[in-house]
Amino acid sequence: MSEEKKQTPEEIANNRYTIASKYWQAFYTNAQEELGFLQGDRQWNDQIKMMRVQNGQPVMTLNRIGTYIRNLNTRNRESVLKLKASADTSITDAQVDIVNAILNKVSADSNLDTHLDSSSYYQIANGIGYLRVGADYQHMYAFDQDVYVESIADPSTVYFDPSARGFLFEDANYCFVITKMTKDEYRSSVGRGGKIDEALKFSNRLSKAISPLTQSQDTIIVAEYYRKEYKSTKLLKYANPATGEVKVIDESEIDSIPAEFLLVNEKQIDKCVITHSLFDGVEFHNTTELVGLTRIPVIPVVGEDVWLNGKREFFGAVKHAMDAQRMLNYTISLSLEVADLQAKSPWIVDDSAINGYEDIYRNANAVNYAYLPYRKGSNPPQRNSVNTDITALMSLKSESGNDIQQIFGVFDSQLGDQSDEQSGVAINARNDAASKSTYVYKDPLYRDWE
Repeated sequence: MSEEKKQTPEEIANNRYTIASKYWQAFYTNAQEELGFLQGDRQWNDQIKMMRVQNGQPVMTLNRIGTYIRNLNTRNRESVLKLKASADTSITDAQVDIVNAILNKVSADSNLDTHLDSSSYYQIANGIGYLRVGADYQHMYAFDQDVYVESIADPSTVYFDPSARGFLFEDANYCFVITKMTKDEYRSSVGRGGKIDEALKFSNRLSKAISPLTQSQDTIIVAEYYRKEYKSTKLLKYANPATGEVKVIDESEIDSIPAEFLLVNEKQIDKCVITHSLFDGVEFHNTTELVGLTRIPVIPVVGEDVWLNGKREFFGAVKHAMDAQRMLNYTISLSLEVADLQAKSPWIVDDSAINGYEDIYRNANAVNYAYLPYRKGSNPPQRNSVNTDITALMSLKSESGNDIQQIFGVFDSQLGDQSDEQSGVAINARNDAASKSTYVYKDPLYRDWE
């Protein structure tokens, strides 16, 4: 921070931009691989897959992971949407009704279930998704604004302050949400005052430093830049001697105090101020102060949150299930291969026995002939059958499927399938155990929504 005091705000933003993007790109690169695995595209090692294809061996992908991700995601969304405020010693029933009415309005206006679905999906899949809170005019002719909640469509565009330690990054001093723009989009967003050539140079330098951001020469990286600053001000306490009413303000609001109120106390404080700008690496555009906020309104929805070798890491469920899914794919492919080979066992023949019948025997593994002729006086051809017990492979397939269930904590009864549990008590007990094993994904959503 001492070095930042000697720099201009643009230099500080530039350094933060580079540091944060490099820090997060390692995580997002792994996250992209896990998302590709989840979609079924990368569940086979490229070299092994190529070898099997060249040898005519089956390469099957029975993607079970997607089913479990969707199940967990649906359960998360349903749980959070049921959250309601409740009365306690600090809030009355009447205030609870007001809070719940506000929550319901924000939820409805924001189409919240869709945004929870998106952020929770990334949380479960690779460890982190994001929600963002904002405000916008009700319509173009209105002066009143409504609060909204939305998910950030691509989590890999979010670069938080790497020094943040809070569970929800509430102590972060800055955050970038990047967007790639064409020159025309750039002019539309920042106006004609933007230094487009300098912004392009910065974008290209950043692209070279961070390989996943490879771009064309005509693309400009523009970041929404949230930053937290502290401004020294006086906190003033006023009281009305006649009524006992008390007002606490900072010195910038002193003109709002009625004449009948008297100053009874004051102290010097550092007031937290959150600002939002568009930053193109050269200068700030459209800077606004987010009045009333004390934390950056980009909220992470995290999965497993751990520290490894001095660095904060996030994990979703896909990472833990990858080996079990690979085993399932390999077992299914091998089972199909064995079954196929049993029907294609080679013939052991005396070449004189099939003289003139070579084409028939060449196709005997593919065509269901009524009979197979051979030359009189020769030994009849015999099939070199290898009777491989496929039961062991089927058992291994079942175990691989069970392993995936155990990793996700989602069982047959929760998928609507018939399970060993028959009574309602047994089914509820299994569901309760599953909920506890997956609470790591629900808890951050509860905290975000609260």
